[in-house]
Amino acid sequence: MPYPTIGEYKDAIRLAEHSFGSLTHLRLEYDATGALHFSSGNFAVVFKMRDTRTNRPIAVKYL
Repeated sequence: MPYPTIGEYKDAIRLAEHSFGSLTHLRLEYDATGALHFSSGNFAVVFKMRDTRTNRPIAVKYL
């Protein structure tokens, strides 16, 4: 079975941003060009999000 592409991970996190259940205070972080902040390697992608209650950055990892 092939692993998801980076684009598929990005689509999934955009769709899930407002459906994290009890984590609805998290928002995706974008850079100055409007691209998502993320890092990838091996078999996972980590997205930078912001906790709107505390204004602290949060890492969300997709496996």
